[in-house]
Amino acid sequence: MEGTRERLRFDLYSVLQDLLHNLLYIVLAGITAALLFYTVVKVVYTPAYTTHITFAVSVRGTTNSVYNNFTTAANMSEVFEQVLTSSVLTDKVAEDLGVETLDGTLSVTQIEETNMLKLTVTAPTPEQSFRIMKSVLNNYQEISEPMMGNAVMEQLDKPSMPEEPENPLNMRNIMILAAIGGMLFLAALIVLFSYLRDTVKNAEEVEEKLDGDLLGTVLYEKKQPSAKNKKTSLLITNPSVRFSFVESYRKLATKVDYQCKKHGYQVLMITSVLSNEGKSTVAANLALALAKRKKKVLLIDGDLRKPAQHLIFDYQMKEKDELMNYLQGDASPEDILIRNRQGIYMICTSKGYAKSNEFLLSDKMKALLQYGKEHMDYVIIDTSPMALVADAEAVAGIAECSVMVVRKNFTLTRDINDAADALRSGDTPMLGYIYNAERDLRDNTEENT
Repeated sequence: MEGTRERLRFDLYSVLQDLLHNLLYIVLAGITAALLFYTVVKVVYTPAYTTHITFAVSVRGTTNSVYNNFTTAANMSEVFEQVLTSSVLTDKVAEDLGVETLDGTLSVTQIEETNMLKLTVTAPTPEQSFRIMKSVLNNYQEISEPMMGNAVMEQLDKPSMPEEPENPLNMRNIMILAAIGGMLFLAALIVLFSYLRDTVKNAEEVEEKLDGDLLGTVLYEKKQPSAKNKKTSLLITNPSVRFSFVESYRKLATKVDYQCKKHGYQVLMITSVLSNEGKSTVAANLALALAKRKKKVLLIDGDLRKPAQHLIFDYQMKEKDELMNYLQGDASPEDILIRNRQGIYMICTSKGYAKSNEFLLSDKMKALLQYGKEHMDYVIIDTSPMALVADAEAVAGIAECSVMVVRKNFTLTRDINDAADALRSGDTPMLGYIYNAERDLRDNTEENT
């Protein structure tokens, strides 16, 4: 348990990212809460209409001193309260109104520092409140006279039918508060889930949580729309990308070049656990960064299910250039080899194939990699995500080493380690991990390459 707690660190950006990704659901939670509270309040709400009448209390047959009147008013308040709450009066009023039970409440209070009493009748409708008050005024004297003594109660005003309830509903404020509460509740759950979700949230956690070495960290770069209002690919040769983004690939290429020379590797495959982790973009930019180091690089799009390299480099594929022409025996490696304007060699396909595993394990594919080793410094193979199909494991069997792309706060740690174990189960070693889409909040530079 302690080990798990040590691995769970609060990463502010990851939490903010999760909140942003779930913003629509947070808004919907607020709307749902507002509608729910509106419905509940409408069902349980009972309006309270109040009718008031005021009495002045004095003492009959004595000097009407202020003190005597105050004292009598205080005493009469208690007496009058007993009269109003007695079953005798309520039954009388109910009979007078033609109902079995009285749907309302009566109360008496002394107005502070005066000899006046305030009689209040509260009922669910203004008509009920007014009718009860009229009936009370017609019947209270008969019941209370034996208890009044020498006190005199003078009615100072006439009852009027209330126009609005004394407990009005401010539905706008209620719905706003309910919406805020609903959004805060779901946001709190998302924050908790984000904290407890065991993903790789920063570069330091790569070697702490994963079984393998960190080859490099690639910074996040936002795609910019082109003149045709189409988002451009995130290539380090694009003049609109930040210098820090390009520099992260320069460092990565240096590390990969060193490790490959150290172990004598030329053919490396790039994969990930899930789609949308950026493996194809990483493969393309790693090839470009190695080419900038004066290396002759061949980039093969081995993701035969969902090829992407021709899209990343905005290359209009021709039928004669398709990788499948070679794998099906209709062309030689030279026939399908593309030299792009960015300075690397490419072998691509633009169509998806259901039986891609058979082609990747074929002798033709092995011969293609051998051709790449003989004519290039490095061969980089972009493969399918491991969680979707077994193509990556097939390529791992013919590549010399494998590299896994791990996107920030994306894939569960256990799934990454399981995928890495699957790669290691063959004879191909795993070179390490590339941590992708790290945010550098300190980098505000606008410098471009």
